[in-house]
Amino acid sequence: MKERAVIPETQTTENISKFELAGCNDVHASTVIEGLATLTAFSNGAVKAQFLDRTIVRIHANLELVQVLSSKGEEATFRLSQVT
Repeated sequence: MKERAVIPETQTTENISKFELAGCNDVHASTVIEGLATLTAFSNGAVKAQFLDRTIVRIHANLELVQVLSSKGEEATFRLSQVT
């Protein structure tokens, strides 16, 4: 398994508002993949995948961030440029 670069909380929110991290509320499109997840694209370019086990993955391409919230409540934020 490859090592992933985790951004400390102080770096993730330093210049990024919580509104930007949340993905905003303007849904551009949404689709359900039966038995797997619901995918939602937001008007600001963010994408959210909500899996049946309650894991949520948010991708903020314009901010180069990926946020993962596991079904157990564990949260990790990765900067896309640091993931190999």
